[in-house]
Amino acid sequence: MWNQDTSNYMYKSIDDINECVRDGSVRVVIIKVMLGVSEKLGMYGALRKVDAVATGTSGTMISCIP
Repeated sequence: MWNQDTSNYMYKSIDDINECVRDGSVRVVIIKVMLGVSEKLGMYGALRKVDAVATGTSGTMISCIP
């Protein structure tokens, strides 16, 4: 599931994340939580633990709807 590209960092493809959504194992956190996870586990530990980070932009967009 994990891939490693030539710039030596880990990433998950959209297909990898979609598979986690389908099987119910997806782990999504908000950016504030991700900062705490990365402080506790380090960058690579956080990348292994979390599948996607919600940035909260939809809240801003929704608040602009009349």
